[in-house]
Amino acid sequence: MTSYLSGRHGVWVAVGLLLAIVAHATPRLVASPVVQEAPAYALIKGTVFNSVGRSFPGVEIRVERIDVEEKDRKKWRQENRSDRIGEFAFRVPPGPSKYELTFRAKNFEIEKREIEVVADERVGLTILLRPEG
Repeated sequence: MTSYLSGRHGVWVAVGLLLAIVAHATPRLVASPVVQEAPAYALIKGTVFNSVGRSFPGVEIRVERIDVEEKDRKKWRQENRSDRIGEFAFRVPPGPSKYELTFRAKNFEIEKREIEVVADERVGLTILLRPEG
């Protein structure tokens, strides 16, 4: 007489029974995953143009939080460059907070802007750099 659990069929039956036991004994393993919210942030973004209105890649940009004590400003500082089409973006903690942005490029005047971030919002800027002199 042949056993019901012999051969390949028996292996699959045993695996199915084992999975059913595990699922029943530990329902948290088969529960839907908990989705964690991403931390909130504000976005400071924009585009830099040169004096003839063309996008300006490679501009050095510094963002510094200015509504904190002088000694704490360094930890709130970020630096980057505008991309190949003159665009830039910085993620910062949601406000309220104030930031100073500094834009530098060789042979161009330094441009500074102060902005206020009220919440987890998006702040857009358009910057025009003028040649020195």
